[in-house]
Amino acid sequence: IQLPENTPFLKVKNRNGHKVYGHRLIKSLYGLKQSGRNWQQLLQKELFAFGFEKWNDIDCIVRKRDENGATVCIVGYFVDDLIIAGTPKFVKETIQNIQRVFKCTIADFNAEGGKEILGVDIRFEGGYIKLNQEKFIRKIGERFNVEYKKYVTPLTPGFYFKPENRDLDINVIELNERIAWMRSAVGSLLFIAGATRPDIQYAVNYIARVVLVPSDEIIAETNRILRYVVSTGNYEIRYKIGDQDTFDGYSDADHSGDKSDYISVRGSLFMYTGGPIAWRSKKGRVCQSSTEAELHAFIQTCNMSRRLRRILKFIYGFYEDRIELKQNFI
Repeated sequence: IQLPENTPFLKVKNRNGHKVYGHRLIKSLYGLKQSGRNWQQLLQKELFAFGFEKWNDIDCIVRKRDENGATVCIVGYFVDDLIIAGTPKFVKETIQNIQRVFKCTIADFNAEGGKEILGVDIRFEGGYIKLNQEKFIRKIGERFNVEYKKYVTPLTPGFYFKPENRDLDINVIELNERIAWMRSAVGSLLFIAGATRPDIQYAVNYIARVVLVPSDEIIAETNRILRYVVSTGNYEIRYKIGDQDTFDGYSDADHSGDKSDYISVRGSLFMYTGGPIAWRSKKGRVCQSSTEAELHAFIQTCNMSRRLRRILKFIYGFYEDRIELKQNFI
């Protein structure tokens, strides 16, 4: 930070209690460690003043209820991007209140009749809410010069990283260039996987663990994922409007599927109104049997289910706390 000349120093105490000389900021600056927290506190303060409420540890979602206790407006926020849903009257009122306090831009409908929010296209067609990232994926393909080639799976079947390939016979400059390319590609893929593409979650998570070992084999697999995503860029998630009766969770695990360390990977996926709303693929632990691996995946899924059910209860006002178990039909 470049300060004006002759800016006076203040004598303040640091975290250890020692007196030091420094400058006191009048307001938070973008990029500082406390900026995100300060912004969230300010935004929540204003939303609470508009009649919204927060529930326990559910962050980034607030709701507004009418005199009968029914939810009439919901605001979800990611940093400084807000999504407002509810009855037209209260949505319009909320937008006007926010515009009086903050400078903001309202997302307009695009040529396809939808809206783009955080790189995700949202459309309302035929009684469904449809989400996809086709435009964003197309930009990624142009950025990395991805060759259009269809694959059935993101990763090569049976692929695993071999520890003996950690030592690369390349110079430092080429190594740094490869690592920079890998970080950029994997970062873009992680965003896509977390937003609308659960089908690549496992593959991207696996490659993300070996970003610092950019061998020819790893780069080839990363390019394969990019080609798979570009060739399936029109894939979308659909939610049926008005269907609030189906909330199902699924868990699975592979027993020692990764031959490099024999650690099991557990996965969870939740469906609501006909489409996936949350998913997770996480490396677990060495398990002595497939039953133990499945049990750990089931526990992970139950923990996710508890939080998701609390969110749905907060928004809609229903859903019991009990979890019904069903047998594996596969």
